[in-house]
Amino acid sequence: MTGNAKDADLWYKSGQFQSISSKSKNQAAAARFLDYYFNNMDAGKVMLAERGLPPNTDVLAGIKSSLGNADQKAATYMSDLAPDIHDAPVAPPPGASTFAAMLERYEENVQFGRQSPADAAQKLFDEAKSQLKS
Repeated sequence: MTGNAKDADLWYKSGQFQSISSKSKNQAAAARFLDYYFNNMDAGKVMLAERGLPPNTDVLAGIKSSLGNADQKAATYMSDLAPDIHDAPVAPPPGASTFAAMLERYEENVQFGRQSPADAAQKLFDEAKSQLKS
């Protein structure tokens, strides 16, 4: 780390992530709600920083004067970093969250002599491939 914000790969990250189930019977309504929740100034004025600073920078700018002192300082800090903010990293594919546990299992199998490194590597590859969804 260089100590410079521009070298830190910073991105705006919401304090919470919201999603809509692929099985929801009301996906369009849920999408409209989330759009309102994150992008509407009136919603921002109600929520303020209740669940963290708004990820929408226009909403944040519109409510900044209504925030408490600490939240205003945090908002100023974020806006000062704006020139050094990058795009968010690409989300991992569905199924990737199981990889760390898989890797640990195969590592232990090799460490305790239950599998050869070559066999563990092949089985790890096969299992990981079967878990990832494209």
